[in-house]
Amino acid sequence: MNTVISGDYKNASVGADIMGEVFILFGFKKIPLNCGTVLRYEVVSEQERTSATSAVKKAAVGTLLLGGIGIAAALGAKKKGTHLVAVYFADGKESLLQLNDKVYQAFLRAQFNHSPQPHTPSLEDKNQEPKKKKKTGLVVFFFIVAAIIGIIIGVNNSDSEPNEDKQENTAYLNVNQFAGISENELVDLFGEPKSKGELTTLCLFNIPCTYYDYDNLEKLGETSFYFVNNKLVKFTAYSTFPYNSKSKNANLENFGIEVGDNCSKTADTNYALRYSFPSETVEDFWMSGISNDQFDCLTVTFEDKYYEEWYLPTNITEESNYEYITKENVKSLLLSPSSSTFPIITNWTFGKNDYYYAVASSVTAPNGFGVNLTKEFLYIYAKDTNTVIYAIFDGEIVLNNGYVKTEKLMRDALGLVDPET
Repeated sequence: MNTVISGDYKNASVGADIMGEVFILFGFKKIPLNCGTVLRYEVVSEQERTSATSAVKKAAVGTLLLGGIGIAAALGAKKKGTHLVAVYFADGKESLLQLNDKVYQAFLRAQFNHSPQPHTPSLEDKNQEPKKKKKTGLVVFFFIVAAIIGIIIGVNNSDSEPNEDKQENTAYLNVNQFAGISENELVDLFGEPKSKGELTTLCLFNIPCTYYDYDNLEKLGETSFYFVNNKLVKFTAYSTFPYNSKSKNANLENFGIEVGDNCSKTADTNYALRYSFPSETVEDFWMSGISNDQFDCLTVTFEDKYYEEWYLPTNITEESNYEYITKENVKSLLLSPSSSTFPIITNWTFGKNDYYYAVASSVTAPNGFGVNLTKEFLYIYAKDTNTVIYAIFDGEIVLNNGYVKTEKLMRDALGLVDPET
């Protein structure tokens, strides 16, 4: 269980830690399984339909990864509580994983987990002084003459030639037009779909949704649209889309996205480019299958809360605040808090959603025999408060102050009946 049963990294084990990191342990090397390393994945099941790919675009998993065994035999050998997942890495490698329920759920969360490190200029860049150059009077003279000539040419050209920058800013496709529209509004745009249906589970949570599948839409090609409560939350399109390798922000603008303050890059490989909260309207923007000046798969999410539990962006101010509070809470559990050490803040994990703020890290402290031990912890706070709702320390629940799972809170907000009742 929890192993690679075919393909690259065969026979390697698959693990997940308390902070939600999922990985393949191949010898002494950890290969992470997250949205930055996994280009796409497929659940090998006759009953499950993943939102990460289109049925028409799926590769023949039975032939590609299972060799002569085939899908039917693999499913026949599949035991209750296990999941077969075909993983296609951004570097071209392919693996078939066999996972139990716990690691499978962690794997799904990792595919939609956006916790990029903020870009910080290096100290070398900050402290480096520009090289000083000698400026002779002759150089200054030619510089002034060149500037005057450039102005004259620019004025003349402005009267006769169109502005190239304005032409480049013309969007290939404005994805904002689809944000939050209803099923009827989608039909008004494109007519009746090739097929539509109900999904009892929407990726991470047990949230029912409706999907509409179209073929050969203009500029979008083969496209699947997903609705929750009659509101479009996501779509995935397969076609040939233009890609700008020189200016990656231009790729966002090319789809009508005005880059906002919370925009962060979560994946950037030769095959995929992905952004979290690129604008106030779009919460996840993913281009994959990149080749030269084009790509073939576009996924746009308007409501990321249905695909990732800790989907909201965090900032350094609140991270520093919750780091301090959590340290004090953890120290209260230690025999010798003054001798404890914590990792630096960049090695902590922070998450936020509409209900909670989560903090995960580890602490090293001496036990009763003076031996230093490292233990992991997870604290969940009521959002925008210092009130601890749930806490796990060293694998044990140390506090439960009325914690309700995010999924139930979401179902309640949608007016859905709890499946457990």
